[in-house]
Amino acid sequence: MVLMTMNQHEQRFYARAADMLAAMYLHRPNGRLTIAFTEAIGVLHEGLGLTDDFSNEADPLPDLRADYDALFFVPVSGRYLPPYESAQRTRRLWGPITHQVAAFYASVSFDPATLHMDEHWLHLDAPDHAGVELACLSALLRTNANVPDPAVESALQYFIRNHLARWLPDFGRQLAENASTSHYRLLGTLTRSLVLGLLTED
Repeated sequence: MVLMTMNQHEQRFYARAADMLAAMYLHRPNGRLTIAFTEAIGVLHEGLGLTDDFSNEADPLPDLRADYDALFFVPVSGRYLPPYESAQRTRRLWGPITHQVAAFYASVSFDPATLHMDEHWLHLDAPDHAGVELACLSALLRTNANVPDPAVESALQYFIRNHLARWLPDFGRQLAENASTSHYRLLGTLTRSLVLGLLTED
């Protein structure tokens, strides 16, 4: 698989999409975020080339919070999906993959500490969290869209091929299957589609 060639407009779209999805992973549901995601669903759905039916009606906030907690916080929920690359690929937190991701962030001057996220994720400080990786993707795409740079393009190639593509499509599939609310099922579908949309067959 290789990185799809994108023009500046497409890179900016994917950057905005990655930002939106990152926020959904890094924040427990609240009214403002739920409204923003609901309003963005149609644009994301169309822009990522999805053709299946979807609902842009928000699930009740208590249901969203219960679903978020069961999916990302509660290991005994029966639906728990740790949102970490290392956990998904090796069943181990803070393994070699985590350190590889942290080293990559340093190489492209991306600092996760500058991101706005819930206190829980900030306290854990794990660089291979789905939301943090998507935020880095967004930053790189936006940088390259503004001023195309072979070094940034090379970094994007590396990060997508060696990290995002290795786990987020399958994680998104599992999320869509395990979620009990339409919002988090759609988050899984959009996550999978966004990463696959960056790739094309070799």
